[in-house]
Amino acid sequence: GLMSTLSELNIVAEMRRRLVELARSEPDGESSVKFGRRLNDLASALHDLGRFADAEPLYRRSLEIREKSLGKVHPDVAQSLNNLAELLTAQ
Repeated sequence: GLMSTLSELNIVAEMRRRLVELARSEPDGESSVKFGRRLNDLASALHDLGRFADAEPLYRRSLEIREKSLGKVHPDVAQSLNNLAELLTAQ
């Protein structure tokens, strides 16, 4: 119901706040592997809420960061690709 949705949105807002803090604290900022992972987590939360348009650019940015940082044949890159494919299929 409404309370559950509000609770989920509060969690997403908190995840966004922490993401901004992480970007400011990491030496590589928004290019760091940790930032890419957290971006993927936030996209996943938005995806779960059915907010596909908000999730898609975050999944794409996470994929970009992970490919650049880890190379194309890394399990984290595969996870980002899979998450993006699931989102695009669900739209």
